Amino acid sequence: GEVLFRLGYLYLETKQAENAVDSFKKYLSLKDKTHVGEVQYQLGFLFTERKQQKKAIKIFENYLAGDNEKHREEIQLRLGYLYAENKQQKKAIKIFEKYLASGAVGHVAETQLSLGYLYVENKKPFLAIAVLEQVLLHPDYQKNNDLLQTLLVLYRENVSEEKYLQFLLKVKNDPKQVGKVQQGFKSQLIIEYFEQNKCDKLISELNPDYMQSIKKSNTKEWEHLLYMRGSCLIETKRWNEARIDLRQIRDTKKYREHSIQMLIVTHKQLEDWKRLTWEYQEVYDKKTPVLTIADYQLWVFAAKQRKDFQRLERIKIIYERWKKAFPEDSQNLEQLNKYISGFRLQELTSQENWKEVSAYIKKEVQSGSVSLDEQYFSQLLFAENKLENWSGVLSAYALLRKHDQKRAKTLDALINQAKAADKLGEKELSLKYYRQALKVKPLNQEDKKRQAEIKTFLAQSSFRKWIEQGEWTKISKTIRKEVAENKRVLNDTNFDLLLYTENQKSGSKKYNGILDAYALLATFNKKKTLTVKAQIDQGYAAAKLGGYKRAKGYYRRALKKTPDKDVDLVLQLVGELKRLYERSKDYASLVVIYKRAYSVLKKSSRPKNESRTYAYLIGYHQSFHLKQNDKARIWLMRSDGGGSTPQELDAAFWVAKLDRDANKPGMAIKRLKELAGRKVSKNSSLYVQIHFELGTLYHLKEKWKSALLHYRLVAKARAPAELKQYQNTAKEKAKEISSYLKSLNSSDG
Repeated sequence: GEVLFRLGYLYLETKQAENAVDSFKKYLSLKDKTHVGEVQYQLGFLFTERKQQKKAIKIFENYLAGDNEKHREEIQLRLGYLYAENKQQKKAIKIFEKYLASGAVGHVAETQLSLGYLYVENKKPFLAIAVLEQVLLHPDYQKNNDLLQTLLVLYRENVSEEKYLQFLLKVKNDPKQVGKVQQGFKSQLIIEYFEQNKCDKLISELNPDYMQSIKKSNTKEWEHLLYMRGSCLIETKRWNEARIDLRQIRDTKKYREHSIQMLIVTHKQLEDWKRLTWEYQEVYDKKTPVLTIADYQLWVFAAKQRKDFQRLERIKIIYERWKKAFPEDSQNLEQLNKYISGFRLQELTSQENWKEVSAYIKKEVQSGSVSLDEQYFSQLLFAENKLENWSGVLSAYALLRKHDQKRAKTLDALINQAKAADKLGEKELSLKYYRQALKVKPLNQEDKKRQAEIKTFLAQSSFRKWIEQGEWTKISKTIRKEVAENKRVLNDTNFDLLLYTENQKSGSKKYNGILDAYALLATFNKKKTLTVKAQIDQGYAAAKLGGYKRAKGYYRRALKKTPDKDVDLVLQLVGELKRLYERSKDYASLVVIYKRAYSVLKKSSRPKNESRTYAYLIGYHQSFHLKQNDKARIWLMRSDGGGSTPQELDAAFWVAKLDRDANKPGMAIKRLKELAGRKVSKNSSLYVQIHFELGTLYHLKEKWKSALLHYRLVAKARAPAELKQYQNTAKEKAKEISSYLKSLNSSDG
């Protein structure tokens, strides 16, 4: 055995590797174990040199299985590298870990580096981070770019945003690093600031000197930095500075669409209408990006704000371009054409040249340039009234009859013609129009009231002269005097005349007069003062005089007397009482009248959404003001028809919040999940709130994956500005849970 051992070494010294292998293998086959460890050591390296890695691995494993310690650390390292080269990564990891745990002092940093890379390949990021951070402390590796880049990726994908930023800042500010490395980390830092919406820090990093140096060395990177800084300047509402950046990349294809959109935002925010019209002109000339209908609307709006002499001509040009691009957009184009056609009319109106206003409208209508719609007719009528040209008023209605007889025969139209004829001294013509007005079918209570006034007016010939002269005080005093002297009976006609007279007065005289009239009526027939109409009249007058408590009494009695089938009147009275109760913050009474409205609507054939609105209001006041959450929950559920209207969604969400506040998380989750299944806009506040609540509830129940799902939905949503904090919190929670789940998986591995 000794001969074979020494012969093997002689072969090694004379570089006869194959003979050395044979001698050593024969030695190992003998019972002599004196030099087993040394032979295994030499044989392992011979196999390694001859690319017989599997044999080398086996012989080294045999060595480590024995009691020999002389070469143990060296063989552990060599075996670790052999495992790695042969794709036996788990074995490599295990032996490297054993080597480092043994307290070995040689090749520690190199071993840690290899182990760290193996952790990365085996998807054990947190172990990789821990060991590679140790390597980075070694002076020989502090400038190792591969190590720094590996850590950069690990931090970015696995640790908190704050820790990642700290790492980037540390390397960027490390004077030991070469300029290229510092530059690369600064670029990553800027990108991270942008992604985390840390705009102030991003803007601070991109100072003028730095931007100038980047512009000289890398134009594409400079353009991207301008894009990010411009976006951040928009975010921080530094509109002028944003414009400067965005203009520099406006003609770069990659950023053109975004920069144009943002430039338009800046011009609009600064109310720089001149530059806004120029911006759109440049876009139109270059035909990129393609202008939308919304763009044309804003372009026209900006053109309207410019007050120079070319304003109308500019608007006409935009109109023609709009018409060519979107001929199907008839509604908007018609409105703009109307604006252009009416521009002259606006000038005449601003000059208060009413005669020319009248002549211009008549000319435009007769030429067919415009139709005599509500707006033009109202302007024509206004001009004639301003001129006190009563024959002009009548001729305006005559023109209207040619275009739309129905509009010329409405109650308003006939009363206006009656008044104009009266002012012309055409009494019979005036009476003719009043009589025609009585034949019109009333559309509402107000129409009925006005027709009743006309009847009273026509019936009371004895007061005709005073009525024509507007001597209302004389009429009311005379009626009261004659009633007191028993010369006039206060029957329905005379009372209606007295009430009509009081209604023609103004201010407190009018409202005191109404109450006095009913007080007088009560002395003859109190029952008539207690009718629904009488109570409403008195409630209205009392409220106008500031007697709110008294008004409540009148309206309450009127509401009590009103039958359920008269839905409109019930809702009218509920509306009057609502204003009074809100004024006095009497929320309990508000709930009572809302319940009446709800009950009436439920019995009627009216749309269900009307009754649901009152159910929602009841629930709101019971929860918010009366603190009756159990009752509020019932009413809010009644207001939710399972649809996607804002009210239904809000009610369902509120019920879920009440369940949560009542320590019923299971019910809250069930309702929120049902709500999330409806059509809720991803851009809405409610979408963010629903998924944030679900994330929070699942988080509390330690249902990590469900919580993570909903937090991520919040993080990805286009959250309104007022809910950005929700989104930021959701992002943080999602990252924490994700990291926690990864650490659990690593531990299991």
